Amino acid sequence: VELTGDVVPDMKAVVAADVIVTTPEKWDGISRSWQNRSYVQKVRLLVIDEIHLLGNDRGPVLEVIVSRTNFISSHTEQTVRVVGLSTALANAGDVCFMPSVSWMHFVCLLDC
Repeated sequence: VELTGDVVPDMKAVVAADVIVTTPEKWDGISRSWQNRSYVQKVRLLVIDEIHLLGNDRGPVLEVIVSRTNFISSHTEQTVRVVGLSTALANAGDVCFMPSVSWMHFVCLLDC
């Protein structure tokens, strides 16, 4: 189900969805109230496209949603995988030194 500013979502569809496609900014706003949103607590995989934007204007939002995802995971005791996608990663240092990303996981993702 699409959850963006372009579409008015049917919340029943969102709650029942296996896949939610959204922008980092929209997910940032939605995940702030994670205790009141069961569908946020059920997330097991967060895929972030264009992770190379970490060093740009969207960087702080990306950092926040990854950190919050880890926080939610620790409170729900449910493992959430975070995968970053990029066609070019010239700023690998920005990604590896992100506080919520482990260096070993980052290396594994590059090697896989």
